[in-house]
Amino acid sequence: MTARIQPRSAAISAFEEDIQFYVLPKITRELLISPVKVSRLKIPTDIVLADPSFGEPGPIDMIIGAEFAAGSMKLSDDGPTLQETVFGWIVSGHTSPIPENNPETSTFVCTTVDLQELLARFWELETCHVNSTLSIEETACEELFNKTTSRTVQTVDSW
Repeated sequence: MTARIQPRSAAISAFEEDIQFYVLPKITRELLISPVKVSRLKIPTDIVLADPSFGEPGPIDMIIGAEFAAGSMKLSDDGPTLQETVFGWIVSGHTSPIPENNPETSTFVCTTVDLQELLARFWELETCHVNSTLSIEETACEELFNKTTSRTVQTVDSW
């Protein structure tokens, strides 16, 4: 599917482009698992977030590649990183959820590799390529041997 995407506000950037998307029924469960107190993160006031409600659990709208990123800023040694994109700043990394009785862990991994490229790489790995390590002289000898030598089938008489 192709869709025209742009930031939620023209004040963020003038980016506007038609992009090919793969539409999936579900990538993972809603992220975040628990709400995050955004006020604890100490995000600078001049930062415009791509998702102003990122601290609340919700579905994933889209996954973007690194080609949309411009710069980053670490908020603290053990805190999240702000990543500047053409859609606004996004928050990634460790955040402290609002304490809850049932702690959970969620892992999300995304890779976007063209299916054709992935299959080509798979077949390259599965195919055995034997590179010759013979010298020019050894190669000539091998060719001469193959051209001038033949084998006959010998049968063994049973006793």
